[in-house]
Amino acid sequence: MKSNEKILKDLQNENSLLKLELKALKSESVKPEYVSQIYENTTIGLYQTSLSGEIIYANQALVKMLGFDNLGELQKRNLEKFKLFVESRQKFKKKIQEHGKIIGNETIWYKKDESEIFVKESAKAIKNDSGETEYYVGTVEDITIQKQKEKELEESEYKYRILVDAMPEGIVIHKDGKIVFLNNFVVKYYNAVNKDDLIGKPIFNFIRGDYHALVKSRIFKVLKENIIAEPVEQIFIGQDGREISVEVTTIPFPFYGDNAIMSIIRDTTERTELIQELRKANAKAEE
Repeated sequence: MKSNEKILKDLQNENSLLKLELKALKSESVKPEYVSQIYENTTIGLYQTSLSGEIIYANQALVKMLGFDNLGELQKRNLEKFKLFVESRQKFKKKIQEHGKIIGNETIWYKKDESEIFVKESAKAIKNDSGETEYYVGTVEDITIQKQKEKELEESEYKYRILVDAMPEGIVIHKDGKIVFLNNFVVKYYNAVNKDDLIGKPIFNFIRGDYHALVKSRIFKVLKENIIAEPVEQIFIGQDGREISVEVTTIPFPFYGDNAIMSIIRDTTERTELIQELRKANAKAEE
């Protein structure tokens, strides 16, 4: 069996997180006898396994991560037989054989009680002078909480999209003058084929030219002062060239970490036509 120091050296070459954990080892003030202690106390799971599936070594972080009481209990489980991975052991060995290593592979492992955890694994085949694989070393990071948060975020975004798509008003989010999000109302409103038909297009393609200066001024003010601009009437141009009377409220909106603009669009065509009819009627009455 290789020494813990040798295993650590092999692992450090492939895992940046472990490099951070063991950065102190480069200091002259750290004595060699502390290496094994750091090996045991690192927050990342470390292991050494044989080609036949024997667990030669695992640190306490990994033992605890998998729900075992101690290393000895874990070592009773041969990886060729024990249900530890969702992916087969053979698939793992094939990847190692093809590439020599695995970096940041996200997968599901099973704990002692067969409950699932999400992990990020990096591993490497350690070979002898003849080029034959002697054993595998690897690092394992528990990312279950991270994956749960990602799932919750995806569900939240899904519910948000359903709600936004059901709104009887147009919602357009644009950044740097280009559309990055819109709801179904806008697709129908502009007589577009689908959302992809509009995503990425410049917003000024859909605003009548004499309103461009107004829109640019509002966007600049909203982003600079982080305020909601009051509704203003504009004329939009549909994909079929028709003019559409709208009322637009402009709001600063964070979009995946960037500053963007949300425009809430209300169709005022009927109201505009009614006002025009009233004006015509008044003009005739005054004649």
